[in-house]
Amino acid sequence: ATLAEFVELLKRNPTLTAFVELKRISIERFGVAEVINRVRPELQRVAAQCVLISYSLEALAAARSHGWPALGAVIDRWRERKQPLIREIRPNYLFCDVDGLPRWGRLRADDMKLVVFEVTNAQLALNLARRGVAFIETFAVVELQRELELRTAVA
Repeated sequence: ATLAEFVELLKRNPTLTAFVELKRISIERFGVAEVINRVRPELQRVAAQCVLISYSLEALAAARSHGWPALGAVIDRWRERKQPLIREIRPNYLFCDVDGLPRWGRLRADDMKLVVFEVTNAQLALNLARRGVAFIETFAVVELQRELELRTAVA
């Protein structure tokens, strides 16, 4: 789908929230300003429904300076959450790779909602929820949903 088609989909479904990733490869090729200047006007009509996420903290800082309402910083390792630019940007969400998390303990991300990616196992998803994770990201949506439904039916 084009970005314009995506915007129309969101307009037809006003209760949806979309996480729109500003990809590093695009930012490296075109630069932060160009990516923000292309994406922002397209998404402006549904800005309240769109969380811009990126590994590029510079892109998130630029989006914040343009008044973008909701942002999500993406990191690979839990310790990266303490980067000064993350604190400056004040993202609403913090996305972290499941493999970069500490093995145990409560996961706190200040005022940010924690999102963990790539989770494919229902037991792991439930454990992460108990540790403080607000959302999980998965490519195995159907399989994970089926596994969670089976666990609920047995319980």
